[in-house]
Amino acid sequence: MASNMESLWYDHYQGAVYPLDLHAQANCAWSKSPKGKVPTLTHLCAAYIVKDSTMTYQAVEVMPQTLCLPLMHEALLGNRDRAIEVLLSHWPLSTMSLSGLAPPVFTSLLPLYNSVYLADIVRQSLRYTTTMAHTFIESLRKRQPTNLRYLDLTGYPTAEVIVYFLASHVMLAFTESQQNKQIRLYNDTIPSYDRPDLPAHIDPVLPSLPENCSIMIKLDAFVTSESTHSELCKALKVSSFPHSRVRLCIVRLGATCLGEARLSILLKVLIAEYVQGLQLKYNSLTIDDIVKLSPAFSTLVNLTALDLSCNSIYFYMSDAATDRLSETFTHMPNLARLDLSNNRIKTKLRRLLSNIPKPLQYLRVAACGLTVSDITYLSVSHHTMGLCELDLSENSLGPACRNLSKLLSALANSLLVFEAEDCGLMDEHFEYLLPSFSMLKYVLFLNLAENRVSREALVYFTEAAAQLPQLKVFRTSYPTDCYHHDSEEIEEEERITTVARLRDIVSKTSESRPQIGIMQLVVVELERIFMDES
Repeated sequence: MASNMESLWYDHYQGAVYPLDLHAQANCAWSKSPKGKVPTLTHLCAAYIVKDSTMTYQAVEVMPQTLCLPLMHEALLGNRDRAIEVLLSHWPLSTMSLSGLAPPVFTSLLPLYNSVYLADIVRQSLRYTTTMAHTFIESLRKRQPTNLRYLDLTGYPTAEVIVYFLASHVMLAFTESQQNKQIRLYNDTIPSYDRPDLPAHIDPVLPSLPENCSIMIKLDAFVTSESTHSELCKALKVSSFPHSRVRLCIVRLGATCLGEARLSILLKVLIAEYVQGLQLKYNSLTIDDIVKLSPAFSTLVNLTALDLSCNSIYFYMSDAATDRLSETFTHMPNLARLDLSNNRIKTKLRRLLSNIPKPLQYLRVAACGLTVSDITYLSVSHHTMGLCELDLSENSLGPACRNLSKLLSALANSLLVFEAEDCGLMDEHFEYLLPSFSMLKYVLFLNLAENRVSREALVYFTEAAAQLPQLKVFRTSYPTDCYHHDSEEIEEEERITTVARLRDIVSKTSESRPQIGIMQLVVVELERIFMDES
């Protein structure tokens, strides 16, 4: 049970809301010395200084202000928490943006197929935001000589416990301010009354945070519990007050397991113009709930990414509700990334997507019950002019093979990532689609796992895939020939022989594309065959 919850938790950071830099190298935790990048003398010295917090403290006393940036960069890169604490508590600038100092984490193709890497980069992101947020608040509480007043943590997920921590300090500062306001009113009023039974003076509450400053923290928040939801809603409401000293601003919001009523409250207290990403997975939302939430969605005019996956939205059951969401999309002129997976669309894709102002760059509609008409619409829609990432997994694409071929041809000049896992494709479908796949001259990642094909068909397709000029990763399953043998030893030998043959094909073909290198072949079990047998 614990492992399932952990995988769900990491899955929260995968997909529409956090776009991958597909052309970049893996995060430095996996690739510590980027090829071709030689560190400057400044960064070498900074890396040496932040190894010791005492040395860092001595450096901040004498160094020019501009050197605080490379020092913080190296401290974050090396996870030097003590050095980060020293630098933050003596930060000479009024602003700090984590994305300009910490190395990017959502990079490369690895998160698409390597769950261990995904878990590592999420943990690293949470470490950055946890350290920065907690250290910043503590430096203010201790009245340390920091000039920092604006902290931007966006681009990196913030753990729910830190969201609660920050929200509680917003409320604490507000409560103390209100208490002192009442105390001042009492002290000003009581001398005019002859009431010896009342104290003549009440001392003000000593504020936890400095009174003579205004603090703003921007972050990407993840909320899943009622307690955090309640505290965050109050903090966001207080943040909208003109004289609030400590404010929170949410740029990306992930809300899970809350339900429509709590989501409605949360969306109403957001500062709508700042919100760029919204992820509402696993909230048991229905088509009626979407209608109720549509007015709040319409206010998010700067939204670039929306994830409604893994709910119970049956679009095919209500044209009116589907049209309502489609009309809501017209109020999102910057929407570029959309995930509707694990909801039931069934012939309503045109109704849903035709009103989106600009072509989508990312579309995930896995397990949506797509029909031939849905694939036909996609192949002729305006989205083909910009679609870079497309996931059609867990839809029955065999009957739509002809239309899928047209769709792939239309995306030949833009598609970078294509996934059609467990789509019921067989040998004849692979053969029919091969010319269209061969036109994908920019595709970097191709996932066709969990489709039942023979060894002969897989070999033939792998030969063609290895010749794609930019393809870096091809993910597939073992062919059906590797199963249904009398012994597990024979099946294992079949797998080893098949992989060896495929790798030999890839190795020979890579000579024709030396600038890209050898295509990585990822072969996984054909899980569906075991499910069918059981």
